[in-house]
Amino acid sequence: MPGVERIEPIDATHFVVSVNVKVGIVRARFKVNVTVTETRPPYYLKSEGAGDEAGLTSSLRQTTEMELKEVGPNETEIRVRNDTDVFGVLGTFGYTVIKGKADRMWEEFAANLKTRIE
Repeated sequence: MPGVERIEPIDATHFVVSVNVKVGIVRARFKVNVTVTETRPPYYLKSEGAGDEAGLTSSLRQTTEMELKEVGPNETEIRVRNDTDVFGVLGTFGYTVIKGKADRMWEEFAANLKTRIE
């Protein structure tokens, strides 16, 4: 995922993820505590996370669901649903700015994944 600098496993379902993102003119570094809350291997994973960015006194809370679906002999569809709430200084940027940044990050994620698979 774009912006992820480090993933520190705590145990099989808990991780601390360091994220560095630039939103508008502001660069923010978050430490996000992520918990895998549900799995149905190998097709489904749900995680929840929360984290803070001390320098800007911003925070975030997120839920992500990923689902794999076989659509052909060598084709798999990946569906991702992510809900993220941003609070504090970054939250004041407004929906349009935050949504635009998130959309660009997911597009980059898809391109990176495609390159990695190929």
